[in-house]
Amino acid sequence: MGSIIIYHKDFDKIIVNKHASQLWKPSRRIEDEIDDIWAEKLSHNEHLWSGPMVRLDKIVMDGKTLCINTSLTSYKQHVGTRTNTELSTRANPVYVSANIITADNYLLFGKCKNVERGVGKHNIAAGSLHPVLDSPDGVPSLGVGLYREIFEEFGLIPESFESVKPHIVFGLESEPTGSFLYNVKLKLTSKDVQQKFNALTQKSESYGVKPEFDSIHFLESDSKIIRDELKNKKVQYQPMVEAMLDYIY
Repeated sequence: MGSIIIYHKDFDKIIVNKHASQLWKPSRRIEDEIDDIWAEKLSHNEHLWSGPMVRLDKIVMDGKTLCINTSLTSYKQHVGTRTNTELSTRANPVYVSANIITADNYLLFGKCKNVERGVGKHNIAAGSLHPVLDSPDGVPSLGVGLYREIFEEFGLIPESFESVKPHIVFGLESEPTGSFLYNVKLKLTSKDVQQKFNALTQKSESYGVKPEFDSIHFLESDSKIIRDELKNKKVQYQPMVEAMLDYIY
């Protein structure tokens, strides 16, 4: 299990104060390192694509509000700098994630198909902000990105949510890029969620699209049960998910 870093907690709102539509420009040394790492990745996967991402430039707590400044980066820059500890040398994309709890008190996870996310390991709804898809008024919205990820990965829409509350911003010592974690309480039971996921999978496959997750997994939201599962390795979780569960529960 990776060592967790808690960047921020005890806030109830997140706003984007300023967004610059310019691509992050690292030093020449960092650019060369990025090119080398990207070339190595391409040698193993020629279809790798450097998609656009939103960069977190600055974050400040103002009372109970997190105020952030953003700009642009790319997946290539992220891959080449993701383990760098210094912010000035890291692409630092904005990630959102959701600790989803069903109406009958189960946590929701998906079993990954994606090689980059760890085939066979379980993850929560999570992903990076997209500078176009998640910017309805020209400014990146963490809420829009969060809702998009939850729908794309589990087939759940906002009308299914009882509440959505920001919780922490966290990362790992081994991969310090932070994720804005929200607690999402559903109106739906685990049975309802399974039906929604099955419908999403069938629809995706009918269009020839591979779903993000192979299957979904429910874990009762009980500290003892969660800790027993982490200890006994009954299910394999992504390192950030393990760290998150260990911290919260």
